[in-house]
Amino acid sequence: MSSAFPEDEVKNVEYLETVLSPRVSSILNEYIAKARPVLLREPSDYLFPGRGVGHKSGSMFSQQLANFTAKETGIRVTAHQFRHLGGFLHLLKHPGDYETVRKMLGHRKIETTVRFYAGMETKAAFEKYDAHIEARLDAAELLGGMPEKVRLKRRA
Repeated sequence: MSSAFPEDEVKNVEYLETVLSPRVSSILNEYIAKARPVLLREPSDYLFPGRGVGHKSGSMFSQQLANFTAKETGIRVTAHQFRHLGGFLHLLKHPGDYETVRKMLGHRKIETTVRFYAGMETKAAFEKYDAHIEARLDAAELLGGMPEKVRLKRRA
């Protein structure tokens, strides 16, 4: 399923189009079939209908989302915080992949993404670096090329 958002409905006023995974499409279709009809007071083309013929305002949606997450989990999370969480989770799995986060969040400049997210993935980056060093040490050890002093420190 493909989703497209016109410029006037995106935070940075840039057209955004994405392909949703089958699992996310299934969840969205379930919302459309079961929850959305309950929200409709009048016919509407909007995914999150508001009162009257318009869409739910961003601030109202964020407030309702925060209230729901607080009630269900004990942690209050706004829609904007979900954006940050998405970027953070991606960087934990893919340290340094700021370009993907930039596109995902609709930032115009990579500097914006780096300014807000640099360092968030530090732990994952160090784990990746440590794994690389361990692999190099293992390879050197197999070839017999690691000095005795390094072998002793490593085993300690």
